[in-house]
Amino acid sequence: MQHIENSIQSDEQKLNSLIEVCRSSESQHGLWGQINNNRELLHILQIECPDLLEVTFIEEWIAKLDIFLRTLQLIMQIPKPAKFEIRKWSGS
Repeated sequence: MQHIENSIQSDEQKLNSLIEVCRSSESQHGLWGQINNNRELLHILQIECPDLLEVTFIEEWIAKLDIFLRTLQLIMQIPKPAKFEIRKWSGS
C-alpha cells in the first residue's frame, strides 16, 4: 500500500508542476502566452505568405494546436492573467 501512496503523491506533484508551468508568468504568461503566440504566427503567415497557407496543411496544423492549447487551458482551469489580451482566432 505504501508504494501506491507514493506513486499517487508523485503524480500529484507532477500535476502541480504542470499547472505551475502553465500559469508561469516567467514563460510569457504561460499557456495563455502560447495560445497568443500560436495565433500571432497564423496572422503573420496570412499577411506575409498567404499563398503558402492555400497549398499546405499549415493552417490546419496551427488550428489543431490552438484547439489543444485551449482544451488544456479549460481542463486545467488556468485563469487568464490580469490585463492580458487574448488574440482572436483569425483562421478559417
